[in-house]
Amino acid sequence: VRVLDRVGKGIRSSPRDAALAAAVPAEKQGAVFGFHRGMDHAGAAIGALMAWAGLAVFHLPLQKLILFAAFPGMLSLVALAFLQPPPPKTLSKTTEQVDLPRSFWWAMLAIGLAGLGASTDSFLLLAATGSDLSASSLPLLWLVLHLIKSISSIGSGPVADRLGRRGMVAAGWLVHILVFIGFALLHQPWAVVALFLIHGLRAGLSEGAEKAIVSELVQKGR
Repeated sequence: VRVLDRVGKGIRSSPRDAALAAAVPAEKQGAVFGFHRGMDHAGAAIGALMAWAGLAVFHLPLQKLILFAAFPGMLSLVALAFLQPPPPKTLSKTTEQVDLPRSFWWAMLAIGLAGLGASTDSFLLLAATGSDLSASSLPLLWLVLHLIKSISSIGSGPVADRLGRRGMVAAGWLVHILVFIGFALLHQPWAVVALFLIHGLRAGLSEGAEKAIVSELVQKGR
């Protein structure tokens, strides 16, 4: 089931990002991708709050709680079908023959290398919780993480457009490096939880800017 979920993410991510890039001028794409990531993380924060309420207040079985999580996905399909305007027809036979520039592949190399060191948040959550936190408190920690991601994503997008997207990505990756050094050296519960939350800044600073960089390096329609 988890593999199928990731297959769905792989199918939807590129056309969604292309639609976002085509909807706004190039100089505003950092703001748009940052806002998109911010709304994504805001949804995750609200979902975490609802999960906490289901576990701690209503004492729902975990299986039933996971089943309820399918309904927001269904609503998103309704919104996609009826509310999204048709995408612009920017792809033509001429653009299909254009090779991607070398700068794009250098960017992919950098992003790929960074991805090698990007541990999944679930793994860091395991390190942050240890044995001191109850199962019902985990969604609250998840909620705060995604609030940090949401706020930093929305705020950093316009800044990246004005001051430079590469600098914003570098700042996010620097936070990532320092956080993982901290995970290796610090083992006190409070320090690990703090590092877990600071880790949210990495996504907020770099995710939207990375997508904007990819968009600016390739031809329209590609």
